[in-house]
Amino acid sequence: MKKSLIVLILALAWTVASQAQEKAPLKLVQTVSVPGLARKWDHFGVDLKGHRLFVTSEEEPAVEIFDTQTNKHVKSLTEFKEPHNVMPFPDMNKIYVVDGEASEIKVLDYETYKLIGHIPLSIDADPIAYDSATKLLYIVNGGREAKTPYCLVSIVDTKTDKKLADMKLESNRLESMALENSG
Repeated sequence: MKKSLIVLILALAWTVASQAQEKAPLKLVQTVSVPGLARKWDHFGVDLKGHRLFVTSEEEPAVEIFDTQTNKHVKSLTEFKEPHNVMPFPDMNKIYVVDGEASEIKVLDYETYKLIGHIPLSIDADPIAYDSATKLLYIVNGGREAKTPYCLVSIVDTKTDKKLADMKLESNRLESMALENSG
C-alpha cells in the first residue's frame, strides 16, 4: 500500500514538473496514508481545476478520489464492475469512467459523482485518449476478453455522449494509445 502511494505522489510530482518543463530531478515530497485501503491501482486522472486526483482499481472495483491540495483521501466510488480509466472534464461538468467489465463508459456528474449517463462499448474497455480540438474520446475495447482476434477503437462525441463509430484494429490486445495532434 505504501509503495502504491509513493508511486502516486511521484506520478503527481512528475506531472506538475513536466508541465512546467523544469529539469529538476524527481524527488519524494510526501506520502499519503489511506487506512483500510489495500488496492492495486490501474490508471490516474488529474483534475487540476478541482484539485483532485482520481485513481482506478480494477481488482477491488473502485475509483478513489484524493484532494491534491491537502493530500487527503476524499471518497471511494464503488458502483463499478471493473473501472480501468477515468477522465474528469470540469468544463463539461462530467467525469468519464471506463468500466471494462460493464462494457461501457459511465458518465458521472463532476460535482456530485452521481451517474448521469452510459455509453455502451464492447467488453474489456480500457485505454482512453481525448482530442480537445474535436471533443472526441477514443476508447480501446474488445479483443482478448471479448474472444475476438481484433480490438475496436470506439469514437465518442463528448458533446452528445454518443458513440459515433468503431475502428477495427487487427490485434486482440492494445494496452495504451496516444493521439498525434499535428496532422
